[in-house]
Amino acid sequence: MIPYFNAHLFNIGGVPIEMFGVLVALGIIVGDRIVVRQADKRGIEPRDAKFLNARIVIFGFIMAHLVSVLFYFPERLQENVAWTLLNVVTFWWWEFRLSQIQHWTYGLYFFVCVYASMYYFLSALLFPQDLDEYKGYQDYFLSRRRWFFGFAALTESLDVIDTLIKGEAHLRSLGSEYLVATAAFVLLSAVAARTPNPRFHMLFVLSAVAYEISFSIRHFSTLD
Repeated sequence: MIPYFNAHLFNIGGVPIEMFGVLVALGIIVGDRIVVRQADKRGIEPRDAKFLNARIVIFGFIMAHLVSVLFYFPERLQENVAWTLLNVVTFWWWEFRLSQIQHWTYGLYFFVCVYASMYYFLSALLFPQDLDEYKGYQDYFLSRRRWFFGFAALTESLDVIDTLIKGEAHLRSLGSEYLVATAAFVLLSAVAARTPNPRFHMLFVLSAVAYEISFSIRHFSTLD
C-alpha cells in the first residue's frame, strides 16, 4: 500500500499533478500487465483479465472515496446513504450480463470504463473532501448541483447504450417503460440542475431511488 504524501510536481492546464497520483497510476499500469501475464499463463483470455482489472480499479476508487468519507466525514454519508448503497451494490450486478459478450473490442472496453467512471465522479461530487469554502453541505451541494445532476443525466443516458450492448433482445425485455423512465429521469435532472429548491431535490432523489429499487426487483432479481 502506498502511504499518502503531498509532493506537487507540475500543472497541466491548471490541473495540479501530484507525485502520489503519478505513483498510483504507475501501480495500476504495472499491476495490469502482471495480472494479464499471469492470466495468460493460466489459460485465461487477456480481454477477460483486462475487464476484471477495470472493474477492480474503478470500484476500488469508488469504495476508497466512500471509506474516507465514512471515517472522516460520516455526517456527509448520511445525506446520501440510500443513493450510494443502491448504486454501489447494483451496478456490477447489472454489468455481469456483459460476460455473455463473445467478441470484445477496445472501443467497447473503453466505453465500459468510461461508464463505470461516471459513478466515481458522482461519488466525488456527493462527498467532497473539503467544505471550508461553504457554509455547510447544503450550500456546497446547491453550488455544485448542475455538475451533479448533469453527470447523473449523462450516466443514465449511457445506460441506454450499455443496455443495447447487451443485446437488442435484452433491451426489448425491459419494455417501453425503461426508455420512458430514462427520458423522464434526464428531464427531471435538467430541472433539478436549474432549481435551487432543496425540497424538489429531495423528492426527486427519493422517488428515483424508490423506482430504481422497484425496477431492479422486477427485472434484475435473476440474470438469465
